Amino acid sequence: MRPVVHAIVDHKVTSISLRLVPFLVWLEKLEPSAKDAKDESIKRIPAIKLLNFMRSMTRSDITIRASCEMPSEAGGFTPLATDVAQRVSPTVKELEPLPSADAVNTVGGLLSGGEGVEMNEQAAGNPCICF
Repeated sequence: MRPVVHAIVDHKVTSISLRLVPFLVWLEKLEPSAKDAKDESIKRIPAIKLLNFMRSMTRSDITIRASCEMPSEAGGFTPLATDVAQRVSPTVKELEPLPSADAVNTVGGLLSGGEGVEMNEQAAGNPCICF
């Protein structure tokens, strides 16, 4: 996730320093903005439209983590792993992690052709990216 943060800064999407925070912390910061949200708020903070979905993900995440039954990503999504692919493919086994430059190029591509891609500098003066 850090390469994405650096890419956002490199492309000057925002002049505000972004912090990585746990998903639940990010959601708690979003909730007050969603209360009685008007069209202007929703346009400025598009994540409000997904709030019910994110609440559901958070509940699933809390339940799964409390059970300690299976490792998972946020919201109970299955972790992505390459263990099997690495065992059967020498090429995959030798691959390096994607460099930060790829994140910079991806963000740049989204900004040049991605409709509606923008960073919201609102977030109650405390901007962040969730993980």
